[in-house]
Amino acid sequence: MKYFKYAWLNPSDIIAPPKWVGDTVWYQIMPDRFCKGDSAPKRMPLKDWDDRESVSGNDFYGGDLRGVIEKLPYLADLGITAIYLNPISKAFSNHRYDTANYRRIDPLLGTQQDFEELTKKAGEMGIRVI
Repeated sequence: MKYFKYAWLNPSDIIAPPKWVGDTVWYQIMPDRFCKGDSAPKRMPLKDWDDRESVSGNDFYGGDLRGVIEKLPYLADLGITAIYLNPISKAFSNHRYDTANYRRIDPLLGTQQDFEELTKKAGEMGIRVI
């Protein structure tokens, strides 16, 4: 017998993004590679910022949340309305997709206070942080 089969979708499984998402100009940031801020010295060896010959998940360049904060005026001038941050949780690699602790910001990137300052200042400029 030939007939079509339709999957049944539970209404709670249907994603309804907020209306603001449709008009958002996104900018994705991997903090370690974006900008070094004026934060305390790092407690590990960093690769030279200009050395991009061989890149791995264990190379840290020292970009941090303070660097993102410092670049907010530049990002606002670009016309973005949201920053999509790569993971910032404590992890073993520079990309932090192998998060070790979801409840703690990686100290190489900054502190909880740095993150709160980032979201506050970005919000004042009309930029959301995801």
